[in-house]
Amino acid sequence: MEDRPEIQKRIYLNLKIEGEEAVLKKDLMKQISKNGILNDDPRLKDIIHQLELIEDYKFTKEEFFKIMESNYDIIFKSMSEQFVIPEFEKVKGQIKDLYNLCNKNKSGKVADYIPELATADPNHFGVSICSVDG
Repeated sequence: MEDRPEIQKRIYLNLKIEGEEAVLKKDLMKQISKNGILNDDPRLKDIIHQLELIEDYKFTKEEFFKIMESNYDIIFKSMSEQFVIPEFEKVKGQIKDLYNLCNKNKSGKVADYIPELATADPNHFGVSICSVDG
């Protein structure tokens, strides 16, 4: 298995702007969020804080490695699809398809055996999923 500095270097090369020694802030966050990790996830607090300290829309190679050092696990998992749901975009699409299919079903009635449920709007329908990765 590759050592950590080599993996960090490969991640940097994957994200860096072509022809520059820099990474766009949005590209790093996009890579993390495409795996289902939302910006308000507490594990991203340090990354977001460090990115806010950088005034430009991009950050240098040195700044990238500093961010990477203190947030290695979540960035590595995002870049290598090592979360419990490795193909999150595919799974998200499947869940959306199921939601759309189920949302068409207007049969039945709102449960009335619990007073709070009896007042629920029958048109409200949602899905929420959380894996052990968040």
